[in-house]
Amino acid sequence: AEASDGELFGKFFKLMLEQGINLAPSKYEAWFLTTAHTEEDIAETIKAVDHAFSHLKG
Repeated sequence: AEASDGELFGKFFKLMLEQGINLAPSKYEAWFLTTAHTEEDIAETIKAVDHAFSHLKG
């Protein structure tokens, strides 16, 4: 985790937030999935991650 790129995480965090996905603001935090999340929630999150990764990859 210490070797991770904080600046890149910040860009990823912002891109996810712009798509309505609220992540923990630290690169050291984990993501959690609960029974309250629907299959639609998961699909939307995967779509948002894919978009963010595509944008960051250039």
